[in-house]
Amino acid sequence: MADSEVISVRIPKGLKRELKKNKIDYTRETRKFLENLVRRARLEVTMGKMIKTSASLKKPVTNLAAKIIREDREHGH
Repeated sequence: MADSEVISVRIPKGLKRELKKNKIDYTRETRKFLENLVRRARLEVTMGKMIKTSASLKKPVTNLAAKIIREDREHGH
């Protein structure tokens, strides 16, 4: 990582114990979660722009955009 920032999160002791007990790499998992969160936010912005643009088309793609976002959320992306 070239440039990086530190984020601190306070969690209950029991949760941290469970993470360690289950050998969960919470640093990696948190980073992955945040990356996916940003990716979904960008996708929603892009889809919003597509929906606005599609208003000028004969056949709007509104349902397609909603379907893609729904599938993305259902599959945990």
